[in-house]
Amino acid sequence: MNKVLLIGKLVKDWLVKETKNGDKVLLLNLATRKRFKNKKTGKEQEKVDYHNLIAYGDKAKMLSKDIDKFKKDTIISVEGEIDNFSYEVEGIKRYWSRIVIHSLQFVDKEV
Repeated sequence: MNKVLLIGKLVKDWLVKETKNGDKVLLLNLATRKRFKNKKTGKEQEKVDYHNLIAYGDKAKMLSKDIDKFKKDTIISVEGEIDNFSYEVEGIKRYWSRIVIHSLQFVDKEV
């Protein structure tokens, strides 16, 4: 099973692109944070991870109707799946991961 649930803040305003055949693609960048105690020092620490989110076709169209809500620092909950792929640039193979959005909700409180 390939399923992901993330809650975090949008890092920047969202972006909608259109493919050559006219389909919409919605792109979002999400920051999630994890708090933990350092085992050596005993001090509380925080780690921030960044996630690339994408929605295609009808899902992108539906989400793009809420254009005013997708602003930097908006807190969202997203459920989706991990999509890993690779591509080559100047002979160097690069790897990339993103989350394909299945559902998205706006969250009212700080995470």
